[in-house]
Amino acid sequence: MGDNINAQITKQSLETLTSQNVKVNAADINGLTNPVKVDNEKLNKVKDHQAGGNAPFLMFMPIWIGSIVTSILLFFAFRTSNNIVVQHRIIASIGQMIFAVVAAFAGSFVYIYFMQGVSRI
Repeated sequence: MGDNINAQITKQSLETLTSQNVKVNAADINGLTNPVKVDNEKLNKVKDHQAGGNAPFLMFMPIWIGSIVTSILLFFAFRTSNNIVVQHRIIASIGQMIFAVVAAFAGSFVYIYFMQGVSRI
């Protein structure tokens, strides 16, 4: 990104100087061609056994897809059950929400425990 900014600023500067017929010394042209200093520094280096830095994403995807599939299945199960009273449907829905929150907390703690073991390798 920094190189692209340098190239764009250099192009604009040289076009402006050319259009205004300004002569620039050879010693001063370096300031026009590289006006932005770019430093690349890796803050979080990727360790071994982390799937090239994608391990958190790869661990999250099955949980996310599983929750979507479960929600769709439960939606169709409750939608087609005509012999259940509305009050029972509401109680079952609240129970499922509570179970989902408990499962999310348990899954997150298991995930953190697993990732601590992976980061030590």
